[in-house]
Amino acid sequence: MMTKVDLLKALSAVRPSSTFLVINGYRNKSGEVANHCIAFHISYSECLYRSFEMVRDYPCSNELEVQAKNELISSYLSRIKNLVKPVAAKDDGFIRFKDPVTDRIINGVKLHEKSNKIHIFGLKVWKKVIVPGFYKPVNSLPLTVAKRKIESLVPVSRFRAFIIEHDTFDYIAVDRQEIMPPLDEIIRIDNLDTLGWV
Repeated sequence: MMTKVDLLKALSAVRPSSTFLVINGYRNKSGEVANHCIAFHISYSECLYRSFEMVRDYPCSNELEVQAKNELISSYLSRIKNLVKPVAAKDDGFIRFKDPVTDRIINGVKLHEKSNKIHIFGLKVWKKVIVPGFYKPVNSLPLTVAKRKIESLVPVSRFRAFIIEHDTFDYIAVDRQEIMPPLDEIIRIDNLDTLGWV
C-alpha cells in the first residue's frame, strides 16, 4: 500500500493542464458508493468568476428570483474576496501543494491540517451510482428552490470535493495510472518538504 505522501506525490506528478480523474468506488457519509469523474486541475477561482458573471446576467422572471439572484451574487462576491488573498494568508485550515519545479500551486488537492485528510476537488463530469445512499427528504423554502434553480445553470454548482482516506475509495484512475488508497496514517509536515507546501 502507498502512504499518503506517496499519493500526494502521484497527484503532483499528473500533467498540470486540466485532465480527467476518476475516483472509483467512492463511499460517502450517506452510504452511497459511486464512481465519479471530475475535471482535475480546474481553477476554482476561474469557475467562481465565470459563475458570478452568469448569475449577474441571469434574466429574472419574478421578485423571488430577483432576491435569489441578489443573495447568490452577494455570496459569490464574498467568496471572490477571500480568493484574492495569497494562499499562505488563507486561514481555512488547509495546506496546499506546489509543484517543486515550476513553483505553481497544484489545483485540485489539499490537506486538512487538523483532520489530516486529503481532499481532492474538481468539476463534476459524470457520476455512476453503484449503491444508492440514504438521504433524508428535504422541504426547502421557495427562496432556496429559486437559488438552486439559478445556481444549477453555473459551473460552480458542479464543483465537488472528495475526502481521500484508506477506506473511502477503491482506486483513482488518472493520466494512465491507478492510485490505490493510502495507509491510515498521520502525515507529518516535515514529510511534505519534497512536495513543497504553503
